[in-house]
Parts: sequence; structure tokens; C-alpha cells
Amino acid sequence: MSIKRFFKKPSAFLPSAISHLLLAICYLLSAIPSLAQSNWADPSGENPAQFKDIEKIFENILAVIFPLGGIAVFIMLIVGGFGHLTAGGDPKATQKAWATITYAIIGLILLVGIWFIMRFIREFTGVEVTKFQIISE
Repeated sequence: MSIKRFFKKPSAFLPSAISHLLLAICYLLSAIPSLAQSNWADPSGENPAQFKDIEKIFENILAVIFPLGGIAVFIMLIVGGFGHLTAGGDPKATQKAWATITYAIIGLILLVGIWFIMRFIREFTGVEVTKFQIISE
């Protein structure tokens, strides 16, 4: 489906978007290792934080970005759907609601696309794109 047709009639795209949304929800509900179990600086203060701990901060941020993106898409879809339901036949409100739903679906596509690109790089080059490592001697 071309982009021009998508913006003219986003409802034609909705069934496949719903299946992608369900797939994203299944991913979000799957078990994700706890971030609290990561190697972090000693909270007692005996081993203070070091510059190398930035690696762990970056790993934790990357571990949270995709689930938060999925939650944001879900919330945008709910807000757009609620706006569509409460539009009451007002063309501007309906158009605004459909724009919100459209942007949520585009965000979901971008999120999934970025994830696939990162997997592609890791599978074909062997480089861990999500691993941030400070080079030390």
C-alpha cells in the first residue's frame, strides 16, 4: 500500500495494524529480565560509581526504550479511538482522531522496523549493536 493511499484512507490499513499491535502487546507481556539484577556500582559506597558504569546505564536505557515505545503506541491508539468515538460527527474532531491513530501506527511501524534493522545487523555482521562498550586498555 502506498503512503498516499494510506493517508487518504487509513481504515484500509487498520486490520493489519491491529495484528501488528497484538504482536507488540504479546512482546510487552513476555518475560523481560529485571533491570535490578544488573551489575551496578555498590550502593554501600565502598565501590563508588566509575566512568565504566555508563555502559550499564546505556544498556538499561536500551532495554526500556522498546517497551516504552510500545506502551506509547498503545496509549495513542486508545486516545485516537476515544477521540473518534466522541467526535459526534464533527469532521475536524474525526480527522484529528484519525491523525492520532495514523501517527500511532506509523510509530509502531518505525519501532518494529528499527528493531528488525538492529537484529539484521547483529545476525549478519555479528556486531552487538545494543552493547555499548567503553574501550579500555
